[in-house]
Amino acid sequence: MKLSVLMSVWAGEDPSFLRDSLRSLAAQTLRPAEVVLVEDGPLPPALPKAAKAGVGRLTLRRVPLRARGGLGPALQAGLLKCRHEWVARMDTDDLARPQRLRLQADFLDRHPDLSVLGGWISEFEGSPQGPTAVRKVPPGPEAVASFARFRNPMNHMTVLFRRSHVLAVGGYRDFPWFEDYDLWLRLLAKGHRLANLPEVLVDARFNEGSLARRRGLAYALQEWRLYRQMLSLGLTGPLGFLAIALPRMALRSLPRPLLEGAYGLLRTRKEA
Repeated sequence: MKLSVLMSVWAGEDPSFLRDSLRSLAAQTLRPAEVVLVEDGPLPPALPKAAKAGVGRLTLRRVPLRARGGLGPALQAGLLKCRHEWVARMDTDDLARPQRLRLQADFLDRHPDLSVLGGWISEFEGSPQGPTAVRKVPPGPEAVASFARFRNPMNHMTVLFRRSHVLAVGGYRDFPWFEDYDLWLRLLAKGHRLANLPEVLVDARFNEGSLARRRGLAYALQEWRLYRQMLSLGLTGPLGFLAIALPRMALRSLPRPLLEGAYGLLRTRKEA
């Protein structure tokens, strides 16, 4: 299977994280045919230099954008440049485990009905050898579709998807914080099948800012927009919409320690 890897980087990212992320792709047992790196606005010189140092023997294709437009528009610009039908997402501060792409490609060979295949992530703050939690997501397509009515059913940085299927539903849109969840909902509404491998594929960097971004009015309004989208797509009814959306709005107003506790209950804790 020939596949593209789609990434987006902006000026505020850490060059060493980008370098290490690309090195994890270069070490894959199934090497991607290309890495499409969208430059979401002008970058300091250290970031292109880090990309060059990390890419190794990979084919890196840079897609520079004049101004920063956010993750959704950046990924859409990059997706249009991908040359292969299968596209793997990867964040520029995460680390793909060596077997990640091989495991996904082998599974998709056996399950050609799938449009998207993801997996679990192991979250870490300092070193991937000292993980703090694992975010598990449901495996089979029916479980994914059911789970999607309550929470994001995929770990975005782990997914491998069919480019043509994603473009057919409109691709990535400008939907801050929920670019991927919005996409999964549109795919599910069109009858596409999404699944997850029940194992860790990516070591994902998690820091204090990760939870801070999930609080406040701006985030709550975008989440409300997402659940309105779910309702308009027929994935839930009016009562289901209210039963899901109202508690989520309340969650976003919690003090940070309580929000951290709530998220802790939704993840499998791991000993460091």
